[in-house]
Amino acid sequence: MLTAYFDDSGNDDVAVVAGYLGTVQMWKEFDKRWRNLLLKTGVEQMHRSALESFKGEFVGWTPDQRTEFAKKSHAIIKRCTYAPIGIAIIKKDFDAAFPSGHTARRFGLYSWCIHSCLAALGKWCKAHNKREPVDFIFEAGTDGRDQVDKTFALLYKHPETRPLDACRIGTWSFAGKNIQPLQAADVVAYELFKLVHNVAVEQRKRNIRYSAIDLFKNTDISLLSWFDSKAFEGLRGEKIPGWDY
Repeated sequence: MLTAYFDDSGNDDVAVVAGYLGTVQMWKEFDKRWRNLLLKTGVEQMHRSALESFKGEFVGWTPDQRTEFAKKSHAIIKRCTYAPIGIAIIKKDFDAAFPSGHTARRFGLYSWCIHSCLAALGKWCKAHNKREPVDFIFEAGTDGRDQVDKTFALLYKHPETRPLDACRIGTWSFAGKNIQPLQAADVVAYELFKLVHNVAVEQRKRNIRYSAIDLFKNTDISLLSWFDSKAFEGLRGEKIPGWDY
């Protein structure tokens, strides 16, 4: 059985949905190793943005402590998951690509992210000969919870309208960050957001963050992508798979 855990991240410029795929056994191993890391460092829950800014449980930490904790958490994530999955959308480009009233606008940013994640996961499952359904668990506080729930309900009800090569949907549900795999999803969602915001929005002429390099190195990141004006341009006037209800 495959399970994918997702969280969201973003600001007024970028929307992100991202997470990790693994088997039930892989997530059990993740739980054990993650729990040990939290116990040794005296942390109850990993919140990547709080770690970055030394807030919440990370008040008083030094940059060296932050780096060491991040590296250890990244090692556990990479050891105990198959691959990261994530989609980022530049909001102004999404609005410019689809006029008011368009199906994409009615379903929303997060619905677009879900469709894109499903299509990417489907290709991964096909390439790795994985035919079993995937259970999806989202962070309960996600901004797009209603869009997520509506999208999955429609796709589950009408499988013929799912995105091309989409994976099989088992179940979908929502849970709090006390569910430890969702803390891994929080990490990749944050790093994907920072990468896209820095590169595509602020267009900073600098190297990728060291934390992102550490998280993604020696990892298949083919399921991570973002939509900007150039990406949307190729979709203008085309039928969006799964949104013709």
